[in-house]
Amino acid sequence: MKEESQARVARISGAGHLPGGEYESIHISGSAKIDGDAVCQEDVHVSGAATAKGDLAAKEIHVSGSMQVEGDAWAEAVRISGSAQFAGGMEVCGEMRVSGSAHICKAARIQQLRAAGSLRLLNARGLKPTAALPS
Repeated sequence: MKEESQARVARISGAGHLPGGEYESIHISGSAKIDGDAVCQEDVHVSGAATAKGDLAAKEIHVSGSMQVEGDAWAEAVRISGSAQFAGGMEVCGEMRVSGSAHICKAARIQQLRAAGSLRLLNARGLKPTAALPS
């Protein structure tokens, strides 16, 4: 028998809480707290304020509001035009664009980085930049 998992789509347009778990996507345009680790098959989009109380994994993470991730974060692509703080480590296997501000408190592995805003790597010992990419 073939089992199919049905991931949920979460949309918060006011204030709310989400349990950790598996989602197709998470869209927050208000204020939300994600209680636990969350895995998204597609994107996490925050245009309000959000706090993830665990690890966060998604195909894409877009922040045009503010977001705090208290665990580690993994994504194929990250776009930050607001502010984001990652208390754990971060791995981006594609491109990360920062035109707002981002703080990564532990180890970071980012394939391609474009920063026109503020990027702060608080524990960046041993990181070696590669050649700069044209804008």
